[in-house]
Amino acid sequence: MLTPSPENTEVGMVQGMDSALRNMNYSGEEIEYMVQEDELKIQGTLNRVEEKSENGEAVHIYGPPFAFMDIIEYIENNGVSTKVTDDSRLLTTGGWKGVEGKVPREEFIERLCNAFSSEPEQYRDTYGLTDVMAGMVECEEHNKHVPPWIHASAKNPDDLNRAVEEGKEGLMSFKSSIIGSYPAFTLPGDMTVVYEDECDCGRNGQIVEHRGRASAQGQRGCAIKLDEFMESIT
Repeated sequence: MLTPSPENTEVGMVQGMDSALRNMNYSGEEIEYMVQEDELKIQGTLNRVEEKSENGEAVHIYGPPFAFMDIIEYIENNGVSTKVTDDSRLLTTGGWKGVEGKVPREEFIERLCNAFSSEPEQYRDTYGLTDVMAGMVECEEHNKHVPPWIHASAKNPDDLNRAVEEGKEGLMSFKSSIIGSYPAFTLPGDMTVVYEDECDCGRNGQIVEHRGRASAQGQRGCAIKLDEFMESIT
């Protein structure tokens, strides 16, 4: 993970992913946190990737886009060559405010795949929702599928009691059916498009297209907090 360890940060994307991995029976030895001694260990990350790849082992790298950009630029500027196995995955979550405007998403994916000698379908973005303890990971077609226990809708920003038409942009809202300790309804402050379709990956149901933060909301979210944390210690 391109983050500090959960012992060194309270950021939800770190705490949540660590908890999820351990619930999936990953041991602490299988999870490595590459922000150490207050810096992202880029060469150390690449060394571990090379070691795993030489042994034919999959490696799944998870972190915010700005951390991946640091690695991409390091590889490009130093002529480094690295390759992940075909069953490896490169996973981003949040933090696009620090990349968009500088690098379009399509260019980011292309440069990321070139850096790790991987295919586009090996890259997956994640829309994390710590509010309702859920996440939407892109499929190989780069569509974000809503889990069956979550209902998503795009609300009219001028009237939150009304949803916009399917396929129209609106203010994202989620409702969870599995949380009983408090009303599991949240408006995370993002603009989105929600629609139902049968994806080419074979999955059915709701799909979410994240369009960015609502203009009045400003920059928030776990990856933004992590970026601010990294800036504060460097």
